[in-house]
Amino acid sequence: MKSLGPARVHGVSKPLEIYEVTGPGPLRTRFQRAAARGYTRFVGRRREMEMMKNAAESAKMGRGQILATVADPGIGKTRLFLEFKASSQNGWLVLEGVSSSQGKTTAYLPLIELLHEYFAIEPDDEPWQRREKVAGKVTMLDRSLE
Repeated sequence: MKSLGPARVHGVSKPLEIYEVTGPGPLRTRFQRAAARGYTRFVGRRREMEMMKNAAESAKMGRGQILATVADPGIGKTRLFLEFKASSQNGWLVLEGVSSSQGKTTAYLPLIELLHEYFAIEPDDEPWQRREKVAGKVTMLDRSLE
C-alpha cells in the first residue's frame, strides 16, 4: 500500500489518511498472526518429531525425503512443523511458502513465496534490484553462469 496523504471526506469532520493498494502484501496466516501472542507449551508429539528427525537424517545422507501431514484444522500441523524447524535447523537451508484462499488466482503462489525468500526479494524491490539479487545468488551457486 502507498500513502496518498490525508483527504477530506464528505460527512467526516477530520481528514482521513488515504491509501492506494499497489499489490498483494506478504501472506500472513492465522498462525503467524497468533504467534505474536506467544505459544502454549508443545507436548505430546514425540513420535511425530522422531519421524521427522529420521527423515531429515535420511535426507542428510542423500536419500531424498518428502514430509506431509494431513489432519483436521486446529490439530497442530503448523505448530508441529514450526517446532521441528526450530529444533533441527543446523546446517539446513529452510525456506517457507504458504497457500491462501486469497492467493488461489495466482499460479504457483507458494513457489513464488519460496523463491522470494531464497533470493531475499522484498515486496518494494525495484525490478533491477530483483535481477541483481537473483543474479548474485545464482552466480554463487555456479560461477559458470556469470
